[in-house]
Amino acid sequence: MPGLDLQVVDGLSLKNVRHRICVDNTGCFGAFSALTVAQAFCGSESDAVVLVICTEVCSVHINKTSSQRSEILGNVLFGDGATSAIVAAGDGGGGVWQMSPIGMVTAPPHTRDHVTVKLTDQGYLLHLSKELAPTLVKVLKPAWRGMLEETLQISEPEVSGICPYMVIR
Repeated sequence: MPGLDLQVVDGLSLKNVRHRICVDNTGCFGAFSALTVAQAFCGSESDAVVLVICTEVCSVHINKTSSQRSEILGNVLFGDGATSAIVAAGDGGGGVWQMSPIGMVTAPPHTRDHVTVKLTDQGYLLHLSKELAPTLVKVLKPAWRGMLEETLQISEPEVSGICPYMVIR
């Protein structure tokens, strides 16, 4: 099935496209997945230049009739947005940024129901458990501290926020 990736290729008149991948309906995890794939392409092909485009359209899934706080919270926290990046092998023509190795943290199995998405007649219904924030702090903070120490050379960084916003001191 033709996806958004083909619309981008056609709309930008891109030539010599060797690979395409569409990561759909996964929110910010999709952005990390796309950057991981871009990094892998650049690591395996010395002349690779990868366009990563991330879009999220949450407003089409807003449940206007729900009285459940955990369902309304998802509508409040997540919104529509888009961003893009060009990732290139080597120096990519003089770019000043360098991607660090991408790490992955997997939440324990007992936390899988902290974020759920159900398909309904009105669209997707996002449910956020009140246990989500404490779980993210417990699982992600140690991993982020390590990545920040290694990548930014900040000794003992204080991380005081969780996805999608993070404050580093």
